[in-house]
Amino acid sequence: MANSSREIVQERTSLSNVYSEIVLRHAPWSISKAGVLNLCGKQYLHKYVEKLTEGKKSDSSRVGVVAHAVLEAGLQTPGIDLRAVLHEQIDKHQLSREETIACSARMSAMEDFITRIGAFKESNGVTAEFIEHQLAISPQHTAVPFKVTARTPPELWQGELVWLGEGRLKTAEGSAPFPPLRAHGAYVVVPSGPFEGAHEVVSVHDDVLTVLVPPVFPGGAPAPGATFEGGVAVKPLLRGVIDHAMRTNDDFLIVLDHKSGKKKPIGEHSQQFYAYMALAVVNFPWARGVQSGIHYIGEPKVDWFPRFDGKPGAWTRDEIFSRVIPWLEQFIGRTAVKLGLVDAGTPRAETGWQCSYCGFSDHCEAGRDEIAKRARRKGATNI
Repeated sequence: MANSSREIVQERTSLSNVYSEIVLRHAPWSISKAGVLNLCGKQYLHKYVEKLTEGKKSDSSRVGVVAHAVLEAGLQTPGIDLRAVLHEQIDKHQLSREETIACSARMSAMEDFITRIGAFKESNGVTAEFIEHQLAISPQHTAVPFKVTARTPPELWQGELVWLGEGRLKTAEGSAPFPPLRAHGAYVVVPSGPFEGAHEVVSVHDDVLTVLVPPVFPGGAPAPGATFEGGVAVKPLLRGVIDHAMRTNDDFLIVLDHKSGKKKPIGEHSQQFYAYMALAVVNFPWARGVQSGIHYIGEPKVDWFPRFDGKPGAWTRDEIFSRVIPWLEQFIGRTAVKLGLVDAGTPRAETGWQCSYCGFSDHCEAGRDEIAKRARRKGATNI
């Protein structure tokens, strides 16, 4: 007899070292973040490690951002004037004339979708909606906050810290000990006082915390031995934001992703759907299964993701735990090889079509050469 989903969860939660140290240190992961690493290690270095300022996004990307905002407003506030929202978003993002035309051309399709989704909710007995909903899971495949902040603190504890400079904090002698932590897998949160804010911990050794972004203090560092109230929480392994999800009256979760670009074969989005399913079953214990699809703005029907056997319908909870969670372990685990090059400062610049959409070409000579070569080729084609 096959293991139940609860037994599978317990088995996987008990695993102590499924993911390598380098993978956990670069967490939290998302499908888009892993995609950047797989596409170009140099872009990953600039974006996620050096955290350089990204250049102007492509026109299609900016149009997509505005379209998402309009749909989000329409779903959250039925009856809202979507055209007014569109104009607000156009001003907010300072769209060009061409981008404005592209957004306006999608307006009637977005209004039609809002109408159709209302009928869908009624016919499927939708009892709850989740719009732009943030989900995260830990390396032990348990539900954790998307981002730990003062508003979403873990269990609090009290103690004293000494500021050592260069982004390091140390427990003062006699202070409360840190709860047991795995190195490279936690947050320290300070809801109030001189250390106020949430700081991501990248290492924990001998009660010394090395934070990713050192806090900035007016007038310099705080006095040694500052007393504070804080806490720790497990750092997410995987995070994701679901555009739109609905809970049906028979406790299935319908997940929709909005896209404004060209329609692609549904299989090309499988990694994204697998991530959604993994995040959903861990965070929604009531979910009996998940059915995912893509809403292409302007298309009359949702493009549904098939089951693993190729048939239409939802993946059951047990199927997700037995098939998708092992896939997640392998998918994220494979990033370790390229991460080694990133940590060594020698990631490879993978050139190609992606260079035209990369916001870090100012920092990549190979990328600039590729963009220029493609521009010359396109110009010759247009003559």
